Amino acid sequence: MFNGGPVRSKTLDEYQNVVASRKSPKDLEEPFLMKPVTVAVIHNIAFVKAHCPMLGFNYVDYLSFVHTEGTWHIVSKMFTDVPL
Repeated sequence: MFNGGPVRSKTLDEYQNVVASRKSPKDLEEPFLMKPVTVAVIHNIAFVKAHCPMLGFNYVDYLSFVHTEGTWHIVSKMFTDVPL
């Protein structure tokens, strides 16, 4: 259900620039609390729902993957901050 918050879209380059410009959770000595919630694999495609609390946010990520040329590649990533 959509809660009325803003929807933002970034290209891969834009997203990588944002991530590169901030300190990582590791650099900030945050505990690593990320964990998979759901993993589904069918042939050469996969889906992962992950809980990713970090940087003061309670993120839930949805990632889709495709397996090509012997390796898994992220096709898309969507995420939201969920209230505790």
